[in-house]
Order: sequence, then structure tokens, then C-alpha cells
Amino acid sequence: GETTLANRSAREIVYTATQEESTAKILQVFTIKNNLVYVITFGAEPSKYSDYLEATQEMINSFEIT
Repeated sequence: GETTLANRSAREIVYTATQEESTAKILQVFTIKNNLVYVITFGAEPSKYSDYLEATQEMINSFEIT
């Protein structure tokens, strides 16, 4: 979906990844500035994902590109 990152238009995706017997729910937010891609990735066990999401969103909202 659409979101913002560092006061810029950005994209956000959420997906589940599995490797061997481990599963993670992953959030990625990304934007482009001056031909550089900025990506923030957060991942957690699916059962704990929502426990950390609010703090993660606060960190993402504070991100700046200088």
C-alpha cells in the first residue's frame, strides 16, 4: 500500500517468510530519493508482530533522509 517515509511518498508491504521451521511476519517500507532506494525492514514471529508494531511505526515515522 501507499504510505510515507521521511515525508516522502513511499510503499509498504507486509508478508510472511518461512525458512526451514521458522516463520516471520515482515514489514518493509521503502522510498526513492536521488536514485537511491531507502528500505526499512521489521520482522518478528507472527504471534509477536503486533507487540512491536507500534514502536516500529514510531521509529519509521521519525526516519529522516538528509
